[in-house]
Amino acid sequence: MSLSNSKIFLAVLSFLGSWTIVTAQTDIDALRYSTPLSLGTARSAAIGNATAGLGGDISTLNSNPAGLGQMGLSEVSFSGGFNVNKSANNYLGSSTDVQKAAFQLNNFGMVYVPKRNFKGIKNITLAASYNRQENFNQSISAKGINDHSSYSDIYAEQLNGDGADSSRAMNNYPFGASLAFESGVIGRTDDNFFFSILELPLTQRFEIKRSGSLSDFSFGTGVAINDQFMVGMNIGIPFINYEEEFYVRETDETNISGEINYWDKRDKYRTEGNGINAKIGVLFIPTPDLRIGASFTTPTRYSLKDLYATYFRADFETYTLDNFNKPAEGYFDYKYISPLKLNTGLSYVNSNLGFATVEYEYTNPAKNKYVFTDDMYNSKDAEERLNESIKNKYKSVHTVKVGLEGIIAEQYRARVGFQYRSSAYSDQDAVNHLAKNNQMAISGGLGYRGKSFYTDVAYVHQLSDAFIVPYNVSLAPSDVLTSKFNRSNFIVSVGIKF
Repeated sequence: MSLSNSKIFLAVLSFLGSWTIVTAQTDIDALRYSTPLSLGTARSAAIGNATAGLGGDISTLNSNPAGLGQMGLSEVSFSGGFNVNKSANNYLGSSTDVQKAAFQLNNFGMVYVPKRNFKGIKNITLAASYNRQENFNQSISAKGINDHSSYSDIYAEQLNGDGADSSRAMNNYPFGASLAFESGVIGRTDDNFFFSILELPLTQRFEIKRSGSLSDFSFGTGVAINDQFMVGMNIGIPFINYEEEFYVRETDETNISGEINYWDKRDKYRTEGNGINAKIGVLFIPTPDLRIGASFTTPTRYSLKDLYATYFRADFETYTLDNFNKPAEGYFDYKYISPLKLNTGLSYVNSNLGFATVEYEYTNPAKNKYVFTDDMYNSKDAEERLNESIKNKYKSVHTVKVGLEGIIAEQYRARVGFQYRSSAYSDQDAVNHLAKNNQMAISGGLGYRGKSFYTDVAYVHQLSDAFIVPYNVSLAPSDVLTSKFNRSNFIVSVGIKF
């Protein structure tokens, strides 16, 4: 790789995958919240959630509410299970595997079909549900020996770049450089030059732990005008509950640095809040075995709050300094707007054999937008920079979903499905050798459909890979942490019709 190409490559790494020192309101969060890979009920999960052109399941309330018009009986359903998350991580030539399991509530809903005739209308269906759109559970762990830079170098560069003096270094950077300077990890010369006291090589350890979910409550209706045409709409109240910990530790295992044994920092932050959106859908049945559906979801407007804290410690041979009794803490209230979504689906249904269904979904994460209302800390300037970063960093995302259901006996079904979501990164070609950044899900399941009772089971295996640049410093190359992630979801649904 030529010198000029190397500079371009490092710039792309910084642009696409860097871990931000700021603990909240990032372009990475915007992507996370705007592109969930929803599962829904066990039936919809087993067929790749390709329900926009199918109908007949409470999951259509969240994909295409017009499909509710296909439901002829009232019902109550519950879907739950657990997931197992695994990541294979590599940093500085060292590999680490991490596994984490969690239980989950996928969907709980009620459908009401009035037993009465409506003039000029064949059927009206009312529905309400809780639906978990995304689980954020994930753990990444990496460790390696670094002989060209220290994470603490970012604090020295920040102080030198800002022309800080001792007083500003001690007080103006409460979540990073001030903690490092106060603890002695960052030193200062007589001519006001800041430097990391750590000598190379050193052992670096990084951990990222994520948890929480993106869920929503939806209330909607599907109206069957006649046997061929149905319309529907819903009001969604999504809510975000997201937690993340970022941990870094640098250890002088060879005692080169003299007095210091190690230093570490743990950033914790939690995002919580809710939003509102609306969805409008149509379902057209030109022939008894063909269904065509489409839906439009408005941008979702969220009111969010971030709470964050930083714990810092420096362990020297004769003493330890830390702020554990009084960590640096803060909070921030803001608005966030996720982009609109478009869905279209096509299904072939045979009452004796089963069905085949396909769905396409479009959204554009580059249209994500933050709105900061706090006038402190030049928040409007930060808002503009962040929104510009989102606009430049991301592009349109295309998702294809495919599902099949076969009738294996009068009341028993077998299902398979597949989902593929394209990368959201505008410069993806530059990092294809590191991570594809797309997502795939392979699924399958079985079901029993009785007259008044049904139960379904599903297994969904999700695959994705990504990379993180834990930090950037100007005088050393950026080291890349790559992570291959897979999640196994086990889902069970039960329902009663009446």
